[in-house]
Amino acid sequence: MDELKIYNTLREIAFKNNVDINSHIANWILKNTEKIKNINLETIAKKTNTSKPSIIRFCNKLGLSGYSELKYQLSKFKKSSLSLNEQFNFQKELIKENNHYLKYLEIKNNSSNLTLEKYILKENEIKKFLKKLEKAKTIYVFGMNLAYNISRNFVQRIRWLNKTVIQERDLNSIESYVEQIDQNDIVIILSLSGSSKHLIDIVKKLESKTFMFGILGEKGEINKYCDLFIDLPNLEENIWDSFSIRGQCLIQILDYLYLDFTNYLLVKVQSDLL
Repeated sequence: MDELKIYNTLREIAFKNNVDINSHIANWILKNTEKIKNINLETIAKKTNTSKPSIIRFCNKLGLSGYSELKYQLSKFKKSSLSLNEQFNFQKELIKENNHYLKYLEIKNNSSNLTLEKYILKENEIKKFLKKLEKAKTIYVFGMNLAYNISRNFVQRIRWLNKTVIQERDLNSIESYVEQIDQNDIVIILSLSGSSKHLIDIVKKLESKTFMFGILGEKGEINKYCDLFIDLPNLEENIWDSFSIRGQCLIQILDYLYLDFTNYLLVKVQSDLL
């Protein structure tokens, strides 16, 4: 069971070296397993005298995608500790609890928290990206299907900031733009799967031509060609073959980008006036 493996790994780290920061974090988590479900990322960082990125990196060392997944695994361990010989997968738990709606909310909330954690981890890179975005001659936004529709509001808001933005989903049109894109432009690639064959062909052609930023499904091939990317949690794969929750995470990241970009422009204007 993954949750038992995580718990045992925490114990090994905790007893390995008392002065090591990872040992300190592991000890604190083990002592607070019962209530960690209600402890957010900021709180645990304060309690352990570390930082939010440090906690996320600690979770990554456990083989987890972030703090939200750690809480989820420890929650599963608590539920299964009374019957460790039984192997429950996520679908069987849904049937046993007979409450699909609550499980959906749990995955939705965990995905949202994990999305924020992923964004925080790329904070420094995103600051540099915002500077490139502000200087870009043209911003190209390429995506298919649901990702394209989701990004329409973001594109419109960026246009209101007096930026030239071209949004496209038609492959022939995208191909025509590829020829004219240069290093003065920015390309944003959106793919909920992260593995669209059509978009892979596009990014291969754009590689080294200009800066590419991707918001992509986990474990896809597109991210290999992007200069900067944020991957979308795929926790919903445990309940259905759909991109519904992933789509909501895409909206979340686009909102973060818009807010950070407007704040960046405001600070720049204020600085220029001094």
